[in-house]
Amino acid sequence: MVKPSGMPLQVRHVADALHKEFDGLIHMADATKMSPEEFERKFLSRALAAFVARRLANLTPEQAGDAVIDGANDVGIDAIAFADNGLHLLLIQSKWKDRGTAGFGIDDARAFWDGLTSIDQQKFERFNERFEAHAEQVKAVLTDPRGRITLVVVLMGGGTLSSAVLERFDALKSEFNTGFDKKLDHDVWSLQRIWEAVRDGLAEPPIQLSAHIDEWIRIGEPYDAYHLDRCLIWNEHHLRHALREYEHFYNQHRAHQALNQAAPLRTVPDPITDPERIIDLNVRRRDRLGGVLHEYSQAA
Repeated sequence: MVKPSGMPLQVRHVADALHKEFDGLIHMADATKMSPEEFERKFLSRALAAFVARRLANLTPEQAGDAVIDGANDVGIDAIAFADNGLHLLLIQSKWKDRGTAGFGIDDARAFWDGLTSIDQQKFERFNERFEAHAEQVKAVLTDPRGRITLVVVLMGGGTLSSAVLERFDALKSEFNTGFDKKLDHDVWSLQRIWEAVRDGLAEPPIQLSAHIDEWIRIGEPYDAYHLDRCLIWNEHHLRHALREYEHFYNQHRAHQALNQAAPLRTVPDPITDPERIIDLNVRRRDRLGGVLHEYSQAA
């Protein structure tokens, strides 16, 4: 894997996730004569299409890899997937830029138009062999009144489409949609949306706690209370407070090795690089639940 220099951290996060998820699953036989850098960018562009296809259509990594048709005779479509029990056709076009600056121009929109028109007219002979594996499902969507189509633009960039591109999409929708049947729509995945999907895929699910007390000691004097391993619980209200405190600690503060020291609902703080601050760190501790839990943070 060749990582181009100057790649922003968030783009690098996405690239690493794409390799982890799709190495060996993306068709790359047509790219063997490319330079290592060109091969890497081609892989990332195709894996990016597979990444979004997997999340929109709830696919396995293998199925998402098979959804990629990018290459010769793809007619402007990089991947095809089906959601909602096969009645929702997703036509995906992805753009990769190492610096996170990918855009989507009018020529890209025309290519999408060309591909969609060919599909609507069932001119499947224009497409490559990888499209043929999906031809029957495509026909099923076109012939079913419940069928819908979404043009999905995936950009390793800001994700803002120009007015000219939006006008082109609106013109396409006017051909397919009526006042009572919205057949065609479009969706945009930007760098931020992609990165957030990568982050959320790594996060452990937030915990929701409920308590069942097996081993406890009831104390009647001087106050009615319940003594657990490290807490003295006075009543149900106090118990619920303790659970909320631990839930907050687990999701918002406690470092998780599987998340590279992040928490499920908190990203890793920026590292301290100033030598003067490193020499004289001012770390404060906050106790929760009377000292059962400890939170540490750097003082401002």
